[in-house]
Amino acid sequence: MKYLFSFPNGKVFISSNILTILFFSLRSLTITLVEYILSPNICFRVFRIFFSKYESSSFMKIVKIFSLEIISFNCVLSGIIKLLMDSKIYTKFLSKPLNYSEIELFFNNNIKTIKSQKSLGHLIFLEHEEIFTIGRFSKSKYHSTTSINGVNVIGSERGGDITYHGSGQLILYPIIPINILSIKPRDFVDVLLDSVVLSLIDYNLEPKKNISGPGIWIENFKIASIGLKFKKGFSTHGVSINLNIDLDKYEGINPCGEKNTKVGNLCNYLKIEKKELIEKLSSNFLLKIKEKSNYPKKKDISLSADSFESDP
Repeated sequence: MKYLFSFPNGKVFISSNILTILFFSLRSLTITLVEYILSPNICFRVFRIFFSKYESSSFMKIVKIFSLEIISFNCVLSGIIKLLMDSKIYTKFLSKPLNYSEIELFFNNNIKTIKSQKSLGHLIFLEHEEIFTIGRFSKSKYHSTTSINGVNVIGSERGGDITYHGSGQLILYPIIPINILSIKPRDFVDVLLDSVVLSLIDYNLEPKKNISGPGIWIENFKIASIGLKFKKGFSTHGVSINLNIDLDKYEGINPCGEKNTKVGNLCNYLKIEKKELIEKLSSNFLLKIKEKSNYPKKKDISLSADSFESDP
């Protein structure tokens, strides 16, 4: 069987075999796209752009039919994938400080593990070996600097500007498939910041969000900073919270690019046990994730302690 299509320069016959190949090729492409959790509407948009000059032709009508079928199949397949997912977010605390030069490999390895587990991500708590990091969009003067006060400076894939990491600072890295959970990046930023705010309120503190740029303040001191990156449907990087870090390290820099920002420690307000704070942050993160998510089984989302102390 052959199908006739009218083009501006004449008529073209396409056999049913070619249409069959086209159909299954498009379906295979859709499955690949679902693996990266892309919007199903992209399929139709691509077709529309590519074949726009044939808008009124019979060929475009066939393409639209294929597109709608693929979108329907894509939505069903995406829903099945979500239903088959393990509804657990695994929490980890790394006992050894992590060298920042290994951070991207660290994220990639965790993403591979999450995919093989079919889990809803990892919530990782750790410290870094001391380092100054500069976000990828920073216009900081320190890009050409290799060290500050004897501490190395390194570029980072996260957002934000320059900051310091070291002993006495708790890092929270949520490596979460936000597209599977149907959470927008902007909402995920709120999830993280609100998790910190709620946890500090539990200690009868009065934290405030985003007084001068993204982050958490108590009184006039910045206690927590945030810098994220989203790639292939996953969140990476996260939040740093100052417990009892050496504040002298911030002398000579503009933390997070803000000239008038004063950095503080939680130990100036009360004594906080790290393990207790991790438990509060974890439970409040779960609470906020459930609030923001449109995941079909969001009531079943739970935390599972993969290990409280483990190596990177």
